[in-house]
This record gives sequence, C-alpha cells and structure tokens, in this order.
Amino acid sequence: MDRNSESFDESIASDGSFSLALEPVQHSTLYQSLKNPKILIDVTPTINKLKTVLASSMPPLVNSEYFKMNTLERMKFALWNYRSERKFGDLKFEKQIVVEIPNKKWECDLIRIANWLLHSEHFRMLPLEEKMAIFKKIWMRWRKFEKWLISVDTFGHKVYKENVIVCSNYNAANLNKIQIDYSNITDRSNDEMNQLFGKQLWRMQREVAKPLAEMTPSTIEMTYMLCQLVWNSLDVELDNYSVDVGEKFLNEISENLHEYYAEQNVQNYAWRLQKLMKIVNNVKEIEREREEMMKLAELFDVFKIKLSDKDLFIC
Repeated sequence: MDRNSESFDESIASDGSFSLALEPVQHSTLYQSLKNPKILIDVTPTINKLKTVLASSMPPLVNSEYFKMNTLERMKFALWNYRSERKFGDLKFEKQIVVEIPNKKWECDLIRIANWLLHSEHFRMLPLEEKMAIFKKIWMRWRKFEKWLISVDTFGHKVYKENVIVCSNYNAANLNKIQIDYSNITDRSNDEMNQLFGKQLWRMQREVAKPLAEMTPSTIEMTYMLCQLVWNSLDVELDNYSVDVGEKFLNEISENLHEYYAEQNVQNYAWRLQKLMKIVNNVKEIEREREEMMKLAELFDVFKIKLSDKDLFIC
C-alpha cells in the first residue's frame, strides 16, 4: 500500500466516487462472480462461547494482589494479560497481509477481548443481552486501537516517520510496502478495496498514532483510553440501569487516573487528559466513518461472505 494512498481522500471525496468504485459492470467477469451466492459462515458456536465467557461472575487469571487494585488498575492488569501472548522481540515484517475468513484465531481474539471486559466489575453487573450488544459494537474498534497503542509502544515515532505498525502477535508491516490481499472475502480488486478502506488507515496513523507517539502514554493511560472507547458514547441502545452503571464506571476510572497522576507527581495534567480524550474521539470518528463505508459496501454487495450474525462484524 503506497503512501500515495493518501490520494484516497481525493478519490473518495470526489463527486460520485463511491458509486463509481462500487458499481459492477454488467458484462464483466467481476459482475458475474458477484452474482454467485455468498459464502455463509455460521458464527453461532462463537456467539455461544462469548455468551459463556460474558456470563462469568469473575474474570480469569487473577491473584490475591488483584483484589487490592482499584478499577483502573484491574483493567491495566487485564490489558497485560491480553498482551501476554505477544512476542515483540521476534516480530517479522510481512510483505503481504491476507485478509482471512473468520476462523479459530479470530474467535480466540474475540474471547480474549471479552475476558478483558470481564475485569470491569461494572460490566459484569449488566444483563447478558446488554453485554453482548456492547461487545458486538466495540470489539473491533477496541482491537484496532489497541494495535495502534502497542505499535507506538513498540516503535515510537517510527510509527508515523517510517510508517510501521504491529499487525499481530508476531508480525509487523511497513504501510508503504505492504500488499493487502482481500481475495478471501471479495471478488473486488485489491485496489478497489484499498480505495474503500485505505483512507481510514492513514487517518488512524495521522490522527491517532502520531499524537500518541508524541505524548508517549503510560500503560495506565492506554488502559484509560481503551476504557473510554468502550463506555463513552457507545451508540448502543441500553436500558437506564446499564447507562447508570457505565457512568459510574467512567467516574471511577477518572478518579483512579487522578490518583495516579497525584502519585506520579504530574503537575497540571488537565492538558494531558484533554489530549487523551481527543485521541479517543478521533478513533470513534474514524470508526464511524468506516462503519458507513461497510454499510455502503454491503449495499453494493462487495463481500462474498456473510456471517450468520451480521452485527458481530460491524466494521
């Protein structure tokens, strides 16, 4: 994916560019292939596993020290657990990333994120239906943001100066050199797919990764941002009880962050908190844009796979 991908802004913003990029030509082989039935992927087993995890009364892998921690510290502990499988010393730079059909590895990622959420006592208090609604809405944006956070933690300023990013537990990539293969999920060309979704990738680099690298957040600050991404302006219909629980959680972690800054003797930290929230809001804005692109892609029948629960893959 060449850095010239930033011209996506022009091609996407130009009049009618979305429809031109997505409109099938009736006499082309592409049009014929798009008329083929979609590949239906049954994610019911994954949904059932998620429900089992989210119905748990306690998170896994806790110790006696855990119960002495405040709410934000417990979420940081959970983030360490989530990251424990990564092998940062052995990161391999890939030349190609193949977008895979949802599989066992994908399912494991979902369960790991669900386990992270479980470390919030407030989240565990919610009805299971509300937990599932929140999870479906936030799991992908949470995972993407966490990858940018760990990319900055690993590469620092190289994330935007040299365009490098952590892709998985074992792999990294240079955004200028990587090729993304979408053939498992669509009959559209890679260039078309890059036009659709490349804009959001570069926006994340400029509006999220760069300010992160400039302020070098601590793990507790990263945790705070991830928590805010879950609970702040969810865009999910919740009952009044769940809304109140969410507000209490946000108030509690804000107090915990204040205590952290006091312990670290950070003076006049209001500007720092403002920067953290600006980054979180940028993530939400970019992901909302991606969701709109996904709706457009669905309207034009871009993908050749279909999940049995479409809400599990919003963006």
